Amino acid sequence: MAESFGRYLRREREMREISLEEISRETKIKLPTLTALEEDRFPDLPPTAFVRGFVRNYAECIGLEPRDAILRLDHFLQENFPEKVSPPPPARNKPALGNRRLILLLGFFLVCLFFFAYYYADRSLSRTSPLPAAPAAAPAPVPPLAGETTEPAPAPATAETLSPPAGLRLHLEATNLCWLQYNLDRRPSQEAQLQVGDTLNLEAEQSIQLLVGNAGSLRIQFNGQWLPPLGPVGQPVRLSFPPPESPPSPVPAPPQP
Repeated sequence: MAESFGRYLRREREMREISLEEISRETKIKLPTLTALEEDRFPDLPPTAFVRGFVRNYAECIGLEPRDAILRLDHFLQENFPEKVSPPPPARNKPALGNRRLILLLGFFLVCLFFFAYYYADRSLSRTSPLPAAPAAAPAPVPPLAGETTEPAPAPATAETLSPPAGLRLHLEATNLCWLQYNLDRRPSQEAQLQVGDTLNLEAEQSIQLLVGNAGSLRIQFNGQWLPPLGPVGQPVRLSFPPPESPPSPVPAPPQP
């Protein structure tokens, strides 16, 4: 029988003669949460994004490679707790090469048709356009009577043009392996896992809710402006766009026991 993930963590910790109390003091993770992690009681733990953060901090505290520990965790959850692992996003079907050529040819045909229609319509109008009529004489101004003062005519009111409010745009760049969950305009939440160098663009009209499993592995640009660092490596954070008045700032999501 293969060794479980919790037994693997416990064996590595005991080999280094490190107690759970020391890890709890160093990582600020509650002792019951560490115990549940070593006993493979994943249904009693918070969502997988927080568990990945716990495992990263645990591994760094006892001297393990965090990336290897997280990959081992994902493999164990997929085999034993598939409900804790989010399904990968559906692959986008790319249009075939023949379809793209057909679309290009159709667009070129439409452009040519519009050009010839405009050209011949302009020629027919130039042939049948009548001579311009002589401008009508403006009425002579009536001189004011004695004792009357003339007031200048009010300038015509100009309609104010209101520019439509800009939407919300987020540009995400991963500097390390990072799991996140986002909600656009209160629609159903979606999940994504970014590798090193991956980018993700999110757009919404009213609000964007974002849950980041590893604050130190993600850079965020909001409406063209880069935000300050979200937090340390391995720290989960929850973000909300736009904030009430001040620029958006990361709000750490405390680990749940």
